[in-house]
Amino acid sequence: MKSYLDLPNIDVIKPKRNAYMFAIITGPNPSKEYKEYTLNRLNLDKEQCMFISMKDHEHCINILEEEIALTNAKMVIFSHCEAPDQIKKLPIHVLEIDDEINDETSLKIKKMSFSDFPHLHLHDEYSLRDGLSTAQQRVDLMMERNWTYLTATNHGSVGGWVKQYVLAKKLGMKPIFGVEAYTNRYRNLPKENFKDMDDDMKIKYRRNNHQILLAKTIEGWFNIIKIQNDAELNGFYYAPRTDPDYLMQHGKGIIGTSTDGGAGEIPQILNDESITWDERLLKAKERYDFYKEAFDDFYIELNLIDWDKQCDTNRKLILFGEWVGAKYVIAIDVHYLRQEDSAAHDVLLMIRDNKTMVDKALGIAATHIKPKLENLGLSSNPKSDEWKDENERKDKKEIIQEGLDYARKFLKDNGYKDSLKEFEANLEKVERGEGSLDSNLRSDAVWEFEGKDFYFKTLDNIYESWERMHGSEDEIFTEEVFWRAIEDTCNLAKSIESFDIDTSIKLPSMSKNSNEALEKLCRRGMRKLGLEEKEDYEERLNHELSVIKKLDFADYFLIFRKIISYCNKNKICYGPGRGCFHPNSRVVMANGVSKSIRDINIGDIVVTHDGDHKEVLDTFVYDVDEELLELEMDDGRKITCTKDHKILVKLDDGNEIFIAADEIPEGAELVDI
Repeated sequence: MKSYLDLPNIDVIKPKRNAYMFAIITGPNPSKEYKEYTLNRLNLDKEQCMFISMKDHEHCINILEEEIALTNAKMVIFSHCEAPDQIKKLPIHVLEIDDEINDETSLKIKKMSFSDFPHLHLHDEYSLRDGLSTAQQRVDLMMERNWTYLTATNHGSVGGWVKQYVLAKKLGMKPIFGVEAYTNRYRNLPKENFKDMDDDMKIKYRRNNHQILLAKTIEGWFNIIKIQNDAELNGFYYAPRTDPDYLMQHGKGIIGTSTDGGAGEIPQILNDESITWDERLLKAKERYDFYKEAFDDFYIELNLIDWDKQCDTNRKLILFGEWVGAKYVIAIDVHYLRQEDSAAHDVLLMIRDNKTMVDKALGIAATHIKPKLENLGLSSNPKSDEWKDENERKDKKEIIQEGLDYARKFLKDNGYKDSLKEFEANLEKVERGEGSLDSNLRSDAVWEFEGKDFYFKTLDNIYESWERMHGSEDEIFTEEVFWRAIEDTCNLAKSIESFDIDTSIKLPSMSKNSNEALEKLCRRGMRKLGLEEKEDYEERLNHELSVIKKLDFADYFLIFRKIISYCNKNKICYGPGRGCFHPNSRVVMANGVSKSIRDINIGDIVVTHDGDHKEVLDTFVYDVDEELLELEMDDGRKITCTKDHKILVKLDDGNEIFIAADEIPEGAELVDI
């Protein structure tokens, strides 16, 4: 295929190809005046666009195909000419326009120009028991959407940065390193003085603000690590906490945001109804000016989460932002990938808080029972209020029964059979006088996010959230402010520098030559066991040591030897640390297909326990001294395993339990092998 450079009858304005290429615009004769006119009416930047003449129809198609393949263009716009069928079939948005550009077309172009939206407030598995998705799962979805920016801002943790960097580099994405830090200006007060503090100071000492920090440069990357290390070592109280003064000292190379309305310092000030609005503005400006000075830049964060309180907070933040001339970040505070994952995230939070579905059901009952009983001046305990007259007791019984029925319906509708049994058993105990229902009826018994849309939204989803929460009738959070904030967010992501980080393993050195030290210990153990002259054991040891040296893991084993030695010396229990595989164990491949472990080859890409994709570097087979069993399935498959290998079996009553291989009865239904 010829390049457009070889075709003098093709008129092209070609910017440098970059990740932000948006549109290729074609027309019958794109003169300079025509190009300027077209860009203005489409509200597009000339650096994001390429013009191609339609003088030569066939050559134009060839050039378009070439440029679509070489750039990240999102759209081909045909101005005053019809799009060829060949182009319409390509995987790119095609738009035909004439002189009149209606609102629908204008909106479509805006959405496309910012479709590679950077989520700059996002949690994954490194926000422990809070972020639901993994970095690998997020990357898989980003690949489907052709997105560029891989960001993570986990709660008080930078632990996922290396994984994030490796995935981004592998797939050609741009990593943005961040953290949602905890801040508390009183963190340096001695903990031992806590009991002597007055109630107001105790609240201040306990209550943390949240602060999004993004590394703009490599210096900012190291400064965030300093901030988090100091927070862990010198500010830990339920969470690692920094303070504003420390941020001022180490804010270079960092971009900060005001963070979400529930925990951000500036949103909390603006929502403080104990002072006047003017006082709030002045107080918030003092903090805004502080962070503008502390960091390379500071943005006001607007969260588009479907929650009434957030709508009000957004309006206050915009009134403040317009007053001080701030730039905005549109954020979702992402905690899971898809909207339907909201229920699973609720369960994750219940696991974190040691709650059950019974607790949730009682909370549902409480939201129906408590307000009605309080209006009657009654308690929710069935055994109390015996002095009330018969009608009042009857009303109370009906109200409680109605609320409990709501709870039962929740458990039944969601298929929580075991929880329903436990729920009924608890009620029977209350009836027998063995407990109080009143103590369990709390509407806040199970804490959940009030919004149910903390998911990895596309720009279309984000725009729909704005329409639903604010829309054209909102005189403060207008559509103009929305698109300005979207543009600010994208420009922030572009302003962050690309840099490389050192991903090598950082372990304390346990010896001048750790590889030699480990080998000496292993050979001493071989002699102690009388195995030094057995060839198969010698080959196996050499193989294991070669892998450990190749991966530079010698210090890792020496560290654990020291830990285990300490445990033995001090009679501290520890686990055996043994895996359990058999030749028929299944391994999930990167393409979703599973293979028997005996069929895995060097170079295969497999899915690890935490969802990562890893290449198999080596395989080996070794013998075991234990007697092996062979289990034959009704479909002809056979499982070879040790006698004590646990296999999941489904019992006649429907329950599933793990049973040792030599204890499985004939005809049993295996669930997983």
